[in-house]
Amino acid sequence: RHSMTRLASFISEYDCFQIEISKNYRHVEFQEDLKKLYHTAGVKGKATTFLFSDTEIVTESFIEDVNNLLGSGEVPNLFVADELSAIRAELEKPAKEAGVPLMAEPLYDFLLSRVRENLHVVICISPIGTAFRNYCRMYPALVNNTTIDWFLPWPADALSEV
Repeated sequence: RHSMTRLASFISEYDCFQIEISKNYRHVEFQEDLKKLYHTAGVKGKATTFLFSDTEIVTESFIEDVNNLLGSGEVPNLFVADELSAIRAELEKPAKEAGVPLMAEPLYDFLLSRVRENLHVVICISPIGTAFRNYCRMYPALVNNTTIDWFLPWPADALSEV
């Protein structure tokens, strides 16, 4: 799943981003990584794939943020005021070219629209056990705002042919 995502991203000329879990990686670090994704996809306008695996869910808040990202394109309270000001300043030129008024709310909406347009989220979750079912029940955007590809094991002869 991961290799196919990286290959598809490369072929499509997308940046492929995956978080790197460490011993001290918590929600604050996850949100910093989300900010990087917003900057790449929303501010720079670069097509980006966010590859996220169930093994990277350190706390429930990770999947909650991904659910919000999938549902509306917005992770609540991700940016503080100073960060938003810097983002608005960086977005002025592309927003002006797109005919967006250079005011706080339209610029933020412009950021979110570019994130929705340029960020593609690939979530790899094992269907074994109850975690997948629980995530789908608790976080409806995982089902309502995604396409689910279910991969079964390949036979050995098929793998050797590829």
